[in-house]
Amino acid sequence: LGELLPEINHHFQIVTKVGEFYSHSRGSKYNFSEHTITESVQHSLARLNRDYLDVVLLHSDGADCSHINRGALRTLIQLREQGLIKAVGLSGKTIAGGRLALEQGANCLMITINPNQNKEIILVDLAESYGAGILVKEVLGSGFLTKNIGKIFNNLFAHKNVTSAIIGTKNPLHLRHNCNQLP
Repeated sequence: LGELLPEINHHFQIVTKVGEFYSHSRGSKYNFSEHTITESVQHSLARLNRDYLDVVLLHSDGADCSHINRGALRTLIQLREQGLIKAVGLSGKTIAGGRLALEQGANCLMITINPNQNKEIILVDLAESYGAGILVKEVLGSGFLTKNIGKIFNNLFAHKNVTSAIIGTKNPLHLRHNCNQLP
């Protein structure tokens, strides 16, 4: 992306995450220390060839509140205050973590909402009361929800505070199909 973006005449909002490191041989490892978060942001800035990142989210391992209480979100907020990040948030797994992130100054939350999993939907209105945005992950159930896609998107975007949906894709044909289903 760092090579491609300067060549394109459009402004894209780049959303990235910190905290998780994945390798095929070892799986996921998590580190939410101030040093590691700061280093990860610096590496993303360099790789993306940018002066700032649009949105940086903590990539939860399920212990949302624990990491936030230990200062992980505070580190991102400090980087936001330095102008290295425009917006910060949590890609969480718990309602309590989403609530805590908003209380501590998150600009947005990435939550799971789909027809089979919607307990986090209560965070939509809460985020709005904080002036924070909502990005939805797993909107198509990690690729398992293949029917009524248009209805799923219509229901999702009926919430005015939902700003983005991460639909994922398996291949270009799957991506084209998903895009054609958008209202």
